[in-house]
Amino acid sequence: MQIYLLEDMLKPEITKKIEKSFRNIPLFLAKRAFLVFVVFVLFVILLSLLLSYLYLWRVEKKEIAISPKKVKIDQEIFEEFLEHYKKREERFRNALEENYIDIFFR
Repeated sequence: MQIYLLEDMLKPEITKKIEKSFRNIPLFLAKRAFLVFVVFVLFVILLSLLLSYLYLWRVEKKEIAISPKKVKIDQEIFEEFLEHYKKREERFRNALEENYIDIFFR
């Protein structure tokens, strides 16, 4: 029973030491700001080299095989398209020639 009490008594002391050490981390980093900056820069350089290796140099370059196929155009669909296009062009020309009322004129 006393062992459990001793462990329970030691737990708050350990947690206090851990909290104190976590409070000292910013002070530790601030005292060694230049070293921390250099470490971060090296980390970023290594990360960028890794990413460039993965996405630029390690990529397999494959030849795209294009199979020559003859294009078959359905004559009826093509004629329908031409008629539709001619109607649109005619409507557009008529719109340019027509005079509209100026709605902003008083």
